Amino acid sequence: MTGCVVACDLDAHPHCILIAIGAHLDFGYGGGLYGEECSLVLENNEIANNDSDDGCGIYLYSATATIRHSTIVENVGGILGGGIYAADCRLVIENSLIGRNVDMVFGGGILLGNTVAGIIECAIIHNQATNGAGCYILGSTELCVL
Repeated sequence: MTGCVVACDLDAHPHCILIAIGAHLDFGYGGGLYGEECSLVLENNEIANNDSDDGCGIYLYSATATIRHSTIVENVGGILGGGIYAADCRLVIENSLIGRNVDMVFGGGILLGNTVAGIIECAIIHNQATNGAGCYILGSTELCVL
């Protein structure tokens, strides 16, 4: 099961502006938001209190995404990416809070895999994971933090 609140399909929605607030998913991907092969913009959102196996708050695969002025907090989950999971993506996160997310293994706040990412003026605080409490990077990831 995927995308408890929002599922984004490139064919149906080539550009999505989405609002997703709090949901629970006991298994699968993207407890708050699931986006695969899509372009999306999230502005002024709160993604909170979600759970899933991977990408507890937001799960992105092969997507282009911009997250601005948003709060991604208190998402709890399984193996990969408590707050945000992004693999094979182009991702920009600006002026956002990523905090108090928990993942049991990799990337409490953010997990980036084979992704080009920019994190600009964000607070990544009080996240928990066995590896990479704030951010866990794997594969051919390119990251710019300002």
